[in-house]
Amino acid sequence: MLRASTQRGGPTAVKVHDGYVYWLEYQAKLVMRVRTDGTGAPEQIATTDPNPFALVVDASGVYRASSGAAQTGAEGSLARAPLTPGGKTTVMMKNVRNTYDLAADGEAIYVSLVGAQLGQGKIQRIAKVK
Repeated sequence: MLRASTQRGGPTAVKVHDGYVYWLEYQAKLVMRVRTDGTGAPEQIATTDPNPFALVVDASGVYRASSGAAQTGAEGSLARAPLTPGGKTTVMMKNVRNTYDLAADGEAIYVSLVGAQLGQGKIQRIAKVK
């Protein structure tokens, strides 16, 4: 059990990479991490836009998506942060609505966009930030 990761405020999208557990704090709009062995305190990697829910973590960084809701007009985004605290977050895609999921390969992030209405969905490929 990861004692250091208890009492979190809406953790979502948990991923494990290189000895760390990464997750999104839905309510606080944060990207967090803690060691898999439970030692050390949780660390803040980055902030997010409202409604963060999708996460990809690999050797190139931490990629997160927040979902805008078409019905409310809220906009979502896709951004990359480094694996460790204190680095610069790069917004890769903004003003998107109804993002559903993320996936990655060695070169790109793939975003499923449901669309504001039926028939407007697509899968978009975005080159990873170097």
